Amino acid sequence: MWNLSMRPRLRWVWSAVFAGILIAQVVTTSAAEPTPEQAKALATAKEALDRGRSNAGKEDFAEALKDFDAVTKIAGRDPELIVLRADAHVERAKIQHEQGKYLEAVDSCYFAILEKNDHFDAHFNRGLAYLARHEYDKAINSFNRCLYGDFEKFRGYSKQKQALAFSHRGFAKGAKRDFDGVIWEQGEAIKIDPALAIAYERRGAARIAKAMQSAKPNFSEAVKDVAKALNSTRRWARHSVTVRCSAESRAI
Repeated sequence: MWNLSMRPRLRWVWSAVFAGILIAQVVTTSAAEPTPEQAKALATAKEALDRGRSNAGKEDFAEALKDFDAVTKIAGRDPELIVLRADAHVERAKIQHEQGKYLEAVDSCYFAILEKNDHFDAHFNRGLAYLARHEYDKAINSFNRCLYGDFEKFRGYSKQKQALAFSHRGFAKGAKRDFDGVIWEQGEAIKIDPALAIAYERRGAARIAKAMQSAKPNFSEAVKDVAKALNSTRRWARHSVTVRCSAESRAI
């Protein structure tokens, strides 16, 4: 039997349920049907981002930066617009890196991460900028962010970039003279992308550096890595692989 004292509570519960349903319908409708202002903002952002990428491809960096800056200034919390702003920050960082402005590239990636924390390219390119600045601990932390959690769902993720993130993190460890760390990281990169010549190069360089610390150096495994790098069909500067291996072995 119903307790009469429960009726006010039941009315409150049902009111809350109906209010929740109404809110959910409004949110769903809003997400499915952007307002004219939102649609215009999205169209403008997409156009500017595409134009910026085109200008960057033509090496017209000044115009490309203007386009990417224009995207980052378009306000709004639409999820798609947030992604476009983050993408624009990352594209700007790539140009800044190309121009040797590594600290500015770090900052641009930081703003991309503020927009979208799970942006693979933002963490990846920030790691590259830290590498260029010889800030190896920070580079390792940035590549960590690429490789922990649900990184396969991150914006801009690909298997090749995942392999490169392992390889670059390994190079940063090599700069800290962690040769075993280099060898492990390059091994992980090779598991993902067996044709990644730079991973064989770096593993070979680490094995050379490690062998040179031994009273009886054995370079056989390093030679195998160099040979695999030379035989790779990938684009990683095959003509300079031997020189690079030698240089990296000295650097690390």
